[in-house]
Amino acid sequence: MGGAAADTDSLAYPISPEYVQSWTPVRALSELIANALDEDPNAQVSWAEGTLTIADGGPGIPEEGLILGVSTKSAEQIGQFGEGKKLACLVLARSPQIGGVRCETVGYGFVPTVERRKLLGGLIPSRSAQGSEVLVYRFHPNTRTTFTVECPQQLAQEAIGRFRALAEPGYQPPPAPGVCVRDGQPGRVWIGGVLVTRMPGFLASYDLSLNHKALQNRDRTLVEAAALRTAVRRILADSEDPQTIDLFARHLLGGGKLREQEQFFDAVRLPRPRAAWRAWGRTHLPEQTYFSVPGGEEAALDLKDTGHAELATTGLGRYEQMAVMNLLGVEAARARQRRHHARNRNRTNWVSQKALTDAERALLDECCQLVRSAIGPFALHHVKVYDHSDESPAPTASTGR
Repeated sequence: MGGAAADTDSLAYPISPEYVQSWTPVRALSELIANALDEDPNAQVSWAEGTLTIADGGPGIPEEGLILGVSTKSAEQIGQFGEGKKLACLVLARSPQIGGVRCETVGYGFVPTVERRKLLGGLIPSRSAQGSEVLVYRFHPNTRTTFTVECPQQLAQEAIGRFRALAEPGYQPPPAPGVCVRDGQPGRVWIGGVLVTRMPGFLASYDLSLNHKALQNRDRTLVEAAALRTAVRRILADSEDPQTIDLFARHLLGGGKLREQEQFFDAVRLPRPRAAWRAWGRTHLPEQTYFSVPGGEEAALDLKDTGHAELATTGLGRYEQMAVMNLLGVEAARARQRRHHARNRNRTNWVSQKALTDAERALLDECCQLVRSAIGPFALHHVKVYDHSDESPAPTASTGR
């Protein structure tokens, strides 16, 4: 893969021109920043006058860190000049968008450059005749680790923006399993504050705890699918945050859809999160509600006639809709109909005469006068008005509205 140059102040690595072509300059800058933050949580990252500076107080880059194929990365520590930093140097040195790249580390420094050349001056036969790129490190003495990269401000800001620790003063990695992030563009997934991937269609963003580091690929661009699903569902199912509940409840009741990873409703089992969902329902939903299921059409029509409001989550399947409605305290049409009739059996809804309209009050007076004139002045003693009655027989000495 690589070899050392004859002189002692440089190292040369022959590399295929097609190697890591998928890496962008932003991806390479992000790798340098991530390694610095892994080495030193107080690492400094700034851009000024065309140069991005990344400085950390870590132990520096040992000899092993300069050998391609050697990495001291582990599940707990992603820094330590693993393959990512070496590949980042290659990508930045080869990119036409990037100017000079310089690394100052403990004891020495180097400038990575890429040269096109034939191996051994062309003595080795070549099938493609394209030759190789040679990544060259030119060394000089130094005392700490600082990368300086000449690059456009836009690239620097995009790379810096991938790290919550740089954008949010006082940021601390979240406890397991992580946290839901509602601010900014949805769909971002961090691990310990380092942006790993974007999930189109997500309603929120998520910062997973550091114990998920082992579940990302070496390029920090993907999280193992099952682990991401488990973490996101647990974060949401255990949340008592009213704003998070409000975000999902309004989205669903408005007909919005959710990706499978965010469909967590059947996993909400802890008492406090369930109480928080029920409290949202009592605060924001009409007093009399129901939701429809197949076979409950007649009950739904009956409930509509009694002033009930129908709720639906058209973006979810039937099973998930039932789980959401259960959290909100909303009953299916048949169950709600039975409960409504049980509560109102043999009850009469009386209406205060003050609540009558002028026309209704005039009609009532006219009817009372008609009865008294036909039967006698003592035919009616006290008249009460009702608008609905389930009593049998109907109330006497009263009039229906």
